[in-house]
This record gives sequence, structure tokens and C-alpha cells, in this order.
Amino acid sequence: MTSLSWIEISVAFLSLCRVGVGQVECGTTPSAKLSCDSTITIVLNQTFYRLEGSRARLLLDRPRPSGSLLNWQRRSGPLGSVTQIVGVQNPQLIIDGTGSLVIDPINQTVDGWQFRYTIMSSLFVLLNQSEWITARLGTEPSLRCEDCRRSLDVRLGGFLDFRINVTGVPGPTHRLKNVKTGDDLECNKYQLMDGRFRFGPVQESDASTYLLTARNCLGNTSLEFNLNVLIDASSDTTGYNITVDRGDSVKFTVNGSGYPQPMFTWIFKSVDIHADSREVECLDSIMQPLVPDSTTALAAHKFQSVLDLGHVEGNMTGSYHCQVANGYGNGDTVAFNLLVRDVPAAPNVTASATDETVTLNISKPCYTGSLPITNYNITYGNTDLDVTASAGTTMLVPISRLMSKTAYQFSVTAVNDIGQSIPDLTQITTLGVPDAIVLNQIKLQESAQCDRVTFEFPAHRDGGSPILDFEMNCTSSKGSLRVRDILSLAGLTLSISGLEESNFYICQLRSRNIYGSGDPALVSFTTPACLRLWLNGIAL
Repeated sequence: MTSLSWIEISVAFLSLCRVGVGQVECGTTPSAKLSCDSTITIVLNQTFYRLEGSRARLLLDRPRPSGSLLNWQRRSGPLGSVTQIVGVQNPQLIIDGTGSLVIDPINQTVDGWQFRYTIMSSLFVLLNQSEWITARLGTEPSLRCEDCRRSLDVRLGGFLDFRINVTGVPGPTHRLKNVKTGDDLECNKYQLMDGRFRFGPVQESDASTYLLTARNCLGNTSLEFNLNVLIDASSDTTGYNITVDRGDSVKFTVNGSGYPQPMFTWIFKSVDIHADSREVECLDSIMQPLVPDSTTALAAHKFQSVLDLGHVEGNMTGSYHCQVANGYGNGDTVAFNLLVRDVPAAPNVTASATDETVTLNISKPCYTGSLPITNYNITYGNTDLDVTASAGTTMLVPISRLMSKTAYQFSVTAVNDIGQSIPDLTQITTLGVPDAIVLNQIKLQESAQCDRVTFEFPAHRDGGSPILDFEMNCTSSKGSLRVRDILSLAGLTLSISGLEESNFYICQLRSRNIYGSGDPALVSFTTPACLRLWLNGIAL
């Protein structure tokens, strides 16, 4: 900012603090008429301002009549005494050869002095007299902001408010320019008073760079700042429910707005979709991370996020939530409910068996493919059955006319309108009579009790049902012996007494359960002769 060191003031031209065409100046204009131009009409209450150390020349506004007398007068103020300025009375006040009054320099001494001229005839008759004009020491405008920054953030609907010190003599006017649009703001759009700048309530369209300029007749200064309008994140998208079939393509789109740019976070089953792969409850599958969402800027402060699920499968059924947030306000959450019709999960099957029947206990799968289970397909051997599903969660399916003591594998799948599940494989063996006993060793007693024999045998298969008892039939040349209902065994041994000595026996031993007796085990042996003590010809 440069200022002239010389000012000429005449009596023909009044200039206030002027601005360019289309500019809006705000602030209070003092009641006194102000001038800083090179020529000034000396009118009532007129004041001119100059910087300290500069000079001024007061010119006559009209020609002097020939032979007239020119006098310059000064006074220290409106109530001060009038003093004639003659010759070199004051080194700061000089009347040059043209009759102009030169004030050099303007400083604190002449600050507030008033000047006028008189023109008199040679007979000392007053021909003309000007109004008083006041000389004031001025300063250039200054803007000093203590708590403002280059970039200022204000919530939508709030006020930009900061302390600022505006100085300058005469008191400067001010204007606020939107640099982006090039327009000056009307004075009622903002306030600059009492050391504070206040602008608002701000709208979204107010975000811009602004230039605050203070000016007076001696110069101007400016302060530039960026106004960022903080807008709470929000979304105008309404969630919805959608039902598709396995393999269909699905995309969810959410529009959001806010400043700073909001973040779009997609959540599926309480987990960020960008999380690592994880097992899916119930389904025999692994949930891979979904396709990352893509965010596109639509317009100023408006954005769009798209979640592309690709070709969906049953394990992608559930609620998808998109959280739109930028740290201001509560943000918004948009929910989409996706139902994927798919093949069901495998049913849960348990089995129980008798000698000729297996009963399958089929529980409805935990995931039905979002459709009702229509039937169950049961396969074993060369047999294929379709059983209509019951309304309950479990159902019993008896499979009869099976072979006893035979291993079977049952493959059971759940079926809905899309297809059938992977199979549940259940293995079970039907029940039956016990297996034949394998006799390992026969111990014959060689003692006075020669009528007893002990058998040892390992544990044997009971046919899937507890052994009720054992039965033994023995024959010999001297007769037969039958032992039934042998219920108590010492470990894996069986002792039989009441045999004839020195006799050859063939015996059959078999076990029995509720399904009947098993095949017999055959064993032969000869009982030894008994050892006796004789006393007087009598056996003891």
C-alpha cells in the first residue's frame, strides 16, 4: 500500500472514500466529510487526512482579482483563536508564490488544525472567504486476527465467529468478497463490530474462499480465509427386502452426503465385509470376504457406494447394513435384507436298529435354503426311497425287511424346490442272535471231584442284544446231560458238575438273547477216573 506524500487541495472537488463500480462497502461513515484526493472543495465540516510525514497543498478554487489581498488563517480547533498565517511564521506552514498554503510535514503538531483563506480588496473590503477545512493525521487500515486460521470449519446452520482487530484513521469501511464467485456479500450477510467477525447461519453454498478487505482514504488491507461448511453425514436411500435364487447377481447402492466426505461401512452378520474369511454357521461352507464396495462422487458433497455381491449363494442370506458417517452427527444406517433361495443344508440323522428294522430319526436341516423342505431322499444298497417331509422339526422313518446282523449305510438328503442337499451318511448294523461261542480250553479236574469240568472261552458278539443265559447239552455212552439257564459265570469260564467218571462226552454250548439262541459250540472230552482212598475195603 503506497500513499502520496503530496496532496493538493483546491476548492472545487469533493471526494469521499470511493470504491469501484459494483463493490459493496460496509461500515459506519463519519458525519464529517472526508477527503484524501488531490483536490478538495473546502466546505463546511470538511476534513482531510494524510499520513504522518506527508505534505499537503491547499489551492484556491477561483482566480484572485487583480490587486486583491490573500490571507490564510488557522485555528487549533472550532473554539480556538484565529491566527493569520503571514510569511515564515511557522516553518510547517508556507505560502508559496502561487498563493497556495503548503503544510509540510503533517504530524501531531498540526493534527486537528483548521485552515481557511480570505480575499480582500485593496481597500480591505472582504471579497471572498472559504469555509474551514480540518487537517488530521491518518493511518492506513489494519486487520489483525488473533484466533482465525487459514481454513475455518463451521457446522451447517452455525456461525463463523472469530475475534479481529480493525484499525485505521479515518475508520475504515470493509467488504467481504466471495473469491470463487467474485461477488461481494451484502452488508446484512455478516457483522464486523466490537472486535468480532460473525457470519451466518452458513448454508452449504457458503463454502468458499473469502477476502475480507478494510479500506479508508489512505489505503486498504485484506485477510483471506477458507470457509468449510461441515455437513452431517446422511443418506436418502431407503433399504428394502429382496428375494433371489442362488446364482443371481445382486448389488446394493447407497447414496450419502456430507462434508468431510462420509465413509461407507458395510456390515454383514455383525462383521465388516472386508474381514477375513470365516465359517458360516450351520452351512458346510466358508464365507469368503465379499467384494469391496466402490465409492463414487456424484456432486458436491454427494457420494454413492455400491456393494457388489456377485453371484449369490445361500450362505449370503441375511441383513446387510451400510453405515454412513463422517464424525459429525449420528450419521445414517441403511439396511437391506437379502433372502437367497438355495438348496438346503444336510439333515441331521440318527438311527436305531432291531434284527430286521432300522428306524431313522431325521431332523430338519438348520438351513432350509429359505424354502420349505418338501421331502427326504433315502438311499441304501440298491434301494432309493422318497419320504414326504413332516411339518415338525423331526420325523421317524422305519426301514424294514432287512437282514439281521448286517451293516447298512443310509444316505439321506433334504429336498426343496431348488434342489437337494449334500447327503448325511449314517452307518448302523442290524441286530440278531448271538454268535457261536469259541471254546479255547477245557480243564478237567483230577481229584476226588472227578465229576466236574471247566470251560474257558473269550467274549463273543451278543448280536447287539444282552445275553440272557447259556444252554449246554452233553451226551455220552452212559446217558445225556442238559444244563440250562446258566446265568452266573466266573469271568469267562463255565463249570459243569455231575459228570460220570471215565466217560466220553460230546457237548454243545450256545448263548441266547431276545432274538433266540446262537449257533452251538461243539466240544468233546473224557472224564478221568476218580482217585479214591480205601479203608477196610470201603472207598472213602
